[in-house]
Amino acid sequence: MAHFDAIGYGDLRRTAFMVEAELALSSFGSQLGERSRGLLADFITTFRKHRVREAAKADLVLSIFRQCDVRTADGHKQILMRWIALEELDRYVALGRYTSLQGTYMVGLTPNPIG
Repeated sequence: MAHFDAIGYGDLRRTAFMVEAELALSSFGSQLGERSRGLLADFITTFRKHRVREAAKADLVLSIFRQCDVRTADGHKQILMRWIALEELDRYVALGRYTSLQGTYMVGLTPNPIG
């Protein structure tokens, strides 16, 4: 955890690390080796113990993932829009472009004309 502080990662970045770890373990845990699963589990436990505020925010983001189907374009878009709003970034950026490009999705953020 001290490493995150030393390199200056803010709340949003730390929250994203937690979300990624939780999603990796829950979605791909069975495909990972025992050591990798253990490292992820240790990271999650340590993060929850030492970064309570960011862990609580990560839980909110993970609930968005559970409510929206990330495997669909609309679900993916909803996750992005709701996470942007949760972080109060919607005052500054809006989802300007969300298109499928040969089976992958391209996201474009634009300045929010309201913010």
